[in-house]
Amino acid sequence: ELYKKMGQAGILAARLGPGPWMKDLKAMGIPVVGNLEPEKYNYFHEWMVHAEIVRCGTPAFIGGLGDGLVIGLPPVMHFGKGELQKRVIKEVLTGEKRICL
Repeated sequence: ELYKKMGQAGILAARLGPGPWMKDLKAMGIPVVGNLEPEKYNYFHEWMVHAEIVRCGTPAFIGGLGDGLVIGLPPVMHFGKGELQKRVIKEVLTGEKRICL
């Protein structure tokens, strides 16, 4: 449930940092953290998201909330093709599904 809420709030997407893929978030129903325009989201904003997550003080719990996403989704984003890419990216970033290392 928490993972899905993180996806719906845009936190999962924010952990991946800035990039051209962010322009597709709105179509997926995912907000950019801070209500920024996708092109204005930068590495400082990503750092802020990571810094706030770390404040939980539980590394294993934090790792379970998205380390697989941060490592496993970029290859799909960069090398996936067509429908597979669209489906997997949306399902993972909305928190409906998880992706592993």
